[in-house]
Amino acid sequence: MVADNIFSPLGKDTSTNMEALKKGRSGIEFHKTNISPEPFYASLFSPEEKTDEESITFFERIVINSAIDAMQQTNYDPGNKKNGFILSSTKGNISLIENLPDETIPVFPDCLP
Repeated sequence: MVADNIFSPLGKDTSTNMEALKKGRSGIEFHKTNISPEPFYASLFSPEEKTDEESITFFERIVINSAIDAMQQTNYDPGNKKNGFILSSTKGNISLIENLPDETIPVFPDCLP
C-alpha cells in the first residue's frame, strides 16, 4: 500500500496543494528578507507557521504531520520492520541529519497516532 502527503506553502496536504495548482496558484513569490542581501523568488513558509516547539524544529513538525497524514490513508504499522518511509524535501534541517551514524533514525513516538 502506498500513501503520500505534500506539505507546502500552498497547503498542508496533497489534495489542497493539487487544488491550488489546478487553479493556477503558485507558492513562489518575490521576497525581500534577511535571508539574502538580494531580493529573490522562492516558495517560503510564512513566519507565523515557523514556530518551533522546544523539543523539535519546524521542519521536524512538518515531517511528523505529513507522516501522520500519510499513515492515516493506509493501515500502515510503524512498528513493522518491512515497511519503508521515504522523505523527500527541498526544505531545511538536512544538515542536522547528514552526520548521524549509519542506521540511526530519530524517532518521535509521542507524536505518532
